[in-house]
Amino acid sequence: MACECALKALLQKKAGRFRETHDLFVLYDDAVPYGFSLNRDLLKNIPTWRKMMELRYGQGEVPTISWYFTIYRTMLRIVAAALDPLVNVRMGKGAIKTGKAPWLRTDDMLSPA
Repeated sequence: MACECALKALLQKKAGRFRETHDLFVLYDDAVPYGFSLNRDLLKNIPTWRKMMELRYGQGEVPTISWYFTIYRTMLRIVAAALDPLVNVRMGKGAIKTGKAPWLRTDDMLSPA
């Protein structure tokens, strides 16, 4: 679902619309002209929406932990690639400085709240 939403967000922002489908391959093909670039074969690591529906209701084979981990890592790559063309931050001459607040001690950050 994260992959589907990320691809649809890209399409909505860049094309102004997206297809009402759960098929990641269709969404992938629609997103390519809008800056989405990732090996299409990665989608084969993610179950189809029909297979996911079966899993949701406890039907079919019981997947392994490594299978879930592969899906998770693939999903992260797809979502990152889909959202990457959407990130557009302009600050002009501004800057952001990050770091530890000056009033915090190192031991304050290590102890539980």
